[in-house]
Amino acid sequence: MKNTGKNTLVNSNHFIEVLKNKDFLSLWLAQALSVFCAQMLNFVLAYIIFDTTKSSFNVSLLFLFYLLPVPILGLFAGIIVDHTSRRNIMVVTNFLQALIVLLYLLINTHWIFIYPVIFLYSIVDEFYYPAEAAMIPTLVKKEHLPIANFLFTLASYGTMVIGFSFAGEIIKLIGKNTTFVLASALLFAATIASLIIRKDKVEKKLSFFKENPAAKMWSEVKGNYRFIFRNRMIHLTMLILLLFQVSVGTLAIAAPEIGTTVLGFDFLDLGIKLILPIFFGSVLGAFFVDRYMKGHRKVLISFGMFGAGSVLLTMGFLGLKGIVYYPLIMFLLFILGFMAIVVMITGTTVVQEETPVEIMGRVSGAYKLFQSIIILAPTLMAGAVIDQVGVFPVIFGLVTMIFMIAFLGILKRNHNFRKVEVKDV
Repeated sequence: MKNTGKNTLVNSNHFIEVLKNKDFLSLWLAQALSVFCAQMLNFVLAYIIFDTTKSSFNVSLLFLFYLLPVPILGLFAGIIVDHTSRRNIMVVTNFLQALIVLLYLLINTHWIFIYPVIFLYSIVDEFYYPAEAAMIPTLVKKEHLPIANFLFTLASYGTMVIGFSFAGEIIKLIGKNTTFVLASALLFAATIASLIIRKDKVEKKLSFFKENPAAKMWSEVKGNYRFIFRNRMIHLTMLILLLFQVSVGTLAIAAPEIGTTVLGFDFLDLGIKLILPIFFGSVLGAFFVDRYMKGHRKVLISFGMFGAGSVLLTMGFLGLKGIVYYPLIMFLLFILGFMAIVVMITGTTVVQEETPVEIMGRVSGAYKLFQSIIILAPTLMAGAVIDQVGVFPVIFGLVTMIFMIAFLGILKRNHNFRKVEVKDV
């Protein structure tokens, strides 16, 4: 009992120490404002396009135009971030995005011009993401990474839900154009929050850009991918996270069908009835990871996978049998949130611990590139598949994939991977 009390105290201290870190709080605030604006804008832009054209295909093009810069800039953005001040990159990108959002005021009824503006916004975002991701390990202690990653995940999903849920009410209250002004103002606030963060500790080699930067950059692109693929711990963990995110993305697309058709909820109630139980489960899961991750990180990923798969399997069978008992559904969603956050925090922390801080930006940029390539096709196909065969085959397909990923983690759990240094590549 004495050890248990000590562990609990350590967990509480970790949260307190991270929340006392002013630089991390500034980074956290900047991230929360940025994600909130992005989701609010997604809703507003989708509303304008659909209200004008009555075409779901035109709405889906928003996603396509946002992803277009990723395959090109994803190769180089992280390297540029690693050779400059990450804090300054965040300041500049937030400021530019605040200005870009104001371009939507010029569109009025010319909805077709939304696509080049969101393309421009995405170009800037390609530099913001690796800079933000690379800042986390430089601002918190190694033992605090699970808590820091949880707080980032919490802010990401929390502000995503809030931004998307309340965007419609904001439009009703202040109108479309004023919503764009509000989004711009919040991004300017994110700029100020980024500016408060202390200067980077990592030494920046600005001479990198003086002589033949293109050749140097291409050499570092190849070196970055050699580092990732030679470090089996990193690329296997990335693969597990990416495949798990495919499952999460597919489940998100299936959520309206599950909530309205299977569970019988009103569409407008899905955020509260489906998301809140998952959110509270993720909070408990973060404490669990912080307490048990040390020495058990490989086991935790497989544990979270099996748990998430088992919950989805149970929900699938309940749906097939027509059993809709909300307290049970709420409990299962709570467990799903718990298991999902165990996988995401543990996997993200493993990648951070295995990656030298001086190349964290380019590794984060590579991960986003992999994410866009691997996740795009399955998530775009999910809606069409659900329309054709129904939601239950999709759920059972997800369960099968999640269990396969979990078995992959088990097969590799006792393997001692050689740590790869930057100089090795």
